[in-house]
Amino acid sequence: MTLFASKDAIAGELRADRLMVVARNFAPGVEFDDSYLYGKALAAERDLERRLRIFVEPVEVLPESATQADKDALDAAGTRWIEEPGYDMEPGFFRGDSWGFLPLRHPPVISVTSIKFIYPSPFNGLFTVPSDWIRLDKKYGHLRLVPTSQAFAAPLSMFIMQAMAGGRVWPHFIHIRYQAGLQDAVTKHPDVIDLIKKMAVLSLIDDLYLPQTGTQSIDGMSQSFSLDVSKFADKIDEKIETLRQELHGVRMAVF
Repeated sequence: MTLFASKDAIAGELRADRLMVVARNFAPGVEFDDSYLYGKALAAERDLERRLRIFVEPVEVLPESATQADKDALDAAGTRWIEEPGYDMEPGFFRGDSWGFLPLRHPPVISVTSIKFIYPSPFNGLFTVPSDWIRLDKKYGHLRLVPTSQAFAAPLSMFIMQAMAGGRVWPHFIHIRYQAGLQDAVTKHPDVIDLIKKMAVLSLIDDLYLPQTGTQSIDGMSQSFSLDVSKFADKIDEKIETLRQELHGVRMAVF
């Protein structure tokens, strides 16, 4: 459950390019174990996900009503999954021009498997939204419901219950199962792979605890060097921010 096919593959890729410079300039003669390099790549991958606020690979997002059998099936298939709580039903969910507007928590969204209206306790399904009602902005994870060919009798009860609730918020009422993350990042988002490798190598340099300035002596020859790791980190931060704006759009606040 990672972008990298195998431990040997990512270790070989790092040795073939970026580690050559590190080994020559900062760690001559040091051998890096495959497991160590693989661990650095995995840690960098998860760090990038947290900083971008997206999954860099497809992830199955399960609602809190998902059964243990659902989870076991995904584990058996080697599919990465997370569980999230249900979404609240706001008083205006079906009113006006909202059309059931709901921003999902984990954009970008690849596909929506199911949407169910379930009373919080116990988990008794009240209505399953027909798939042809679903309108989805995949990039930003914006969901809307547009009734089409299916009978409207079942969702009509939702209006009645909402009226009976007196305009209150129904907590954890909407349970959605969907798939989120980047599809085929290796070919469609090569900058993501490049960033992960850069972050892995920077973490490796941190582990070497190198001084900012010093002198290396090899076979009677000496060479002075200076190293400012923070500049490398700043460059990575700039690239992450550029990628974040591409994936999430320009962020703004209105006061």
